[in-house]
Amino acid sequence: MSAKVVIAKVAPDGHDRGTKVMVRALEDAGFEVVYRGIRQTPRDIANDVCGTSNEFEGAVQEDVLQVAYQALTTRPGVKGKQPVVAVFKGQNVSESPATFLALSSLIGARLEFCREVLDEIRKRGCPEPTLFFGGIVERDEVAELERLGFRALFGPYTRMQEVVDWVTNQMPPP
Repeated sequence: MSAKVVIAKVAPDGHDRGTKVMVRALEDAGFEVVYRGIRQTPRDIANDVCGTSNEFEGAVQEDVLQVAYQALTTRPGVKGKQPVVAVFKGQNVSESPATFLALSSLIGARLEFCREVLDEIRKRGCPEPTLFFGGIVERDEVAELERLGFRALFGPYTRMQEVVDWVTNQMPPP
């Protein structure tokens, strides 16, 4: 696959077990996956989507980042597949714009944060990625997420293969 998928948690949501599983599933399917962990700002997310986040922002030493990156990219069974590109804030990622953006939230205020992320992306003028959402969505939020451009909503307990299949089927033609 030659698609970059940015996965981000919105709002001050610290629940990321399902997100990490989705990162791994998409990475194992061959996608370039960018995930910097919980509590990212709309600006951070937009930078990752637009490929403009190559400045070192964290206080983590470079050698620690390198060891962590090696641990992520040398797992048995993933030879020839794209690595998880970023898990730690500040690690360099691909400069290409993202093909997909998956936002996730298990707590409230998700609509406000989704709007802020999309506004930040539009401010930068980069191509808007295909959007999908994972987590808890209230019934009265579905129409607004669709209006904002989200093409799929995946709730808790969604099989990861369903997400991988959906992303694969949304790939633009070569």
